[in-house]
Amino acid sequence: MDKYLIAHDLGTSGDKASLFSIEGKLVKSYTASYKTHYFHNNYAEQETEDWWEAICRSTKEIVKDIEPEAVLGISFSSQMQACVVVDEKGNALRPVMIWADQRSGEQMEKLTEKVGADRMYEINGHRPSASYSIEKLMWFRDHEPEVYQNTYKMLLAKDYIICRLTGKDICSA
Repeated sequence: MDKYLIAHDLGTSGDKASLFSIEGKLVKSYTASYKTHYFHNNYAEQETEDWWEAICRSTKEIVKDIEPEAVLGISFSSQMQACVVVDEKGNALRPVMIWADQRSGEQMEKLTEKVGADRMYEINGHRPSASYSIEKLMWFRDHEPEVYQNTYKMLLAKDYIICRLTGKDICSA
């Protein structure tokens, strides 16, 4: 029996699932789209359930002609800076602010004033940005305190999906 690997790329507009032979040859690929909700000029959100449904749909499509035991592994990559706030059970508390969401500009400015752009770069290798997760968490603290108080962890998109699949909140860099 041939053996396969599955790779998912959870992007801004959809999940692209690819089935590879164990030798690395692309066998099949399928993209399942989902929506991004843009509003208030600089808000951009997605629903975790849309991600999940897209992953299920794309996986079913690429494996429909093979035996399940032929799949040796599955991997995930995803859009960066999608801030998924979850409770202790791993449930998303609200729609996800994706990388394109810029509403936390005020929090970015306050963080830059307090820490300094150069120091932030020394700490994490990035300049301050309203698209990054720390600024988004600060926005929740300032504008959605009930979400902030109920947040157990913040996960990135791929990490949320891995948590949903395995029950473990694991982050890979």
